[in-house]
Amino acid sequence: MLLFPKLLNEALAQGIYKEYQRNEYNDANVRGTIDINRHLKTNLPFNGRIAYRTREFSHDNHVTELIRHTIDYIGKTSFGKMLLENDADTHTSVAQIIHSTPYYNRQEREKVVKANLKVVSHPYYSRYTPLQKLCLRILRHEKNKYGAKDDKIHGVLFDVSYLWEEYLATILTKQGFKHPNNKKGTGRIYLAPPNLFPRYPDFYREKDSVIVDAKYKRNIDTRDDVNQMITYLYRLKGQMGVFILPTDKVSTKERYHLYGYGEDVNAELQKYFFLVPQDITDFKTFAKEIRKSENKIEAEL
Repeated sequence: MLLFPKLLNEALAQGIYKEYQRNEYNDANVRGTIDINRHLKTNLPFNGRIAYRTREFSHDNHVTELIRHTIDYIGKTSFGKMLLENDADTHTSVAQIIHSTPYYNRQEREKVVKANLKVVSHPYYSRYTPLQKLCLRILRHEKNKYGAKDDKIHGVLFDVSYLWEEYLATILTKQGFKHPNNKKGTGRIYLAPPNLFPRYPDFYREKDSVIVDAKYKRNIDTRDDVNQMITYLYRLKGQMGVFILPTDKVSTKERYHLYGYGEDVNAELQKYFFLVPQDITDFKTFAKEIRKSENKIEAEL
């Protein structure tokens, strides 16, 4: 989906795709070939209308309908909405496609996908070809695969949330925290005997009942993230659950006391914002500045 705005804008730069469409009408404004059989079937006795068909250019066709269905599919998620509204060009392109497809019907998605299995090859609309292929892959839940002989996409994908967790591990393991690894299946805890419902807290330290969860985002989910942390606190009889999040402003801490059995033993949740230096021109300076953040969290945890 990350490719969609780029390919959409490139295609729309060539204009909105149009092609001849065969349309059937039944009215008094004849402007095409009269369909005798359909006319006799629908307009007897004569009611003032004529059945006819036309062949005319239209922006509402199988290609633009495919793009419209893709926009609708992507826009169902908050991440997708962000992609479609991220910049003015993309927002304008999306609006043009919506305006050009007045006969859009969400229930006809499968029909539209089948109509686009033959890829467009038009000298005036050459940039629609990769967009059409991408839309088909999105709507058919296909992936851009590695190692294919054609349609290669060159790049590197980073699992930044995993890198963030492993970076924090270089700091917290020195502070006595255990670091379970769900990718390797090591260090898991269980919620029930015999070894049922395995869980992998990011970090926990048994001596003072502290659980740490690394979150590479601006804020925590007040339902799922908190529920997960409460589960770890209950299982490990923890007194402090800490979410560590990166920030580009200033290192801060937010604290929340918990009800339940934690109320008597002063259990709490914390949001710890770890300062990541910005606008640094070389790695040596960055390492020096981020070490200050590392020293701070080592002193507080």
